[in-house]
Amino acid sequence: MSDDVNFEGDDLTMEPADRMALVKCRAKILEDLDVRLIIDFLLETRVVDDKIYEQINSEITQKDKAKRLLDILPRRGPKAFHHFLEALREDYDWLVDDLEEALTAKDSIDAPDGDDEANGILASLNQTDFNDHGFKSFFDFRMKTD
Repeated sequence: MSDDVNFEGDDLTMEPADRMALVKCRAKILEDLDVRLIIDFLLETRVVDDKIYEQINSEITQKDKAKRLLDILPRRGPKAFHHFLEALREDYDWLVDDLEEALTAKDSIDAPDGDDEANGILASLNQTDFNDHGFKSFFDFRMKTD
């Protein structure tokens, strides 16, 4: 059994910084990505399983396929992001650059030392599926402190 991905029943999630990089680059990924070019690699590396593969391919447009993939990735384990980058590297080097830049951006998910409210919000990011409320709470907080 590989530790690369989240298996059903495991409680593994993506690192918060990796999640935030996906959020920051979501619009560009949805605009540019043709999932057909990377889905087989993600299947081979077990980021997606047969069931998820079918779910993604059941979407009609490429944008909807990409949305489905981006919604699933954060729940596929701590290494899923890095496998996703590896899958993108051959045909989507600019997306890899954008994602890596988002990872290294100073303001990605840092909270001031001792800021319990910020740390609580950041901790909740690891537990949320990034629904609209989760984003709104996080970004409302960020706007108040900036």
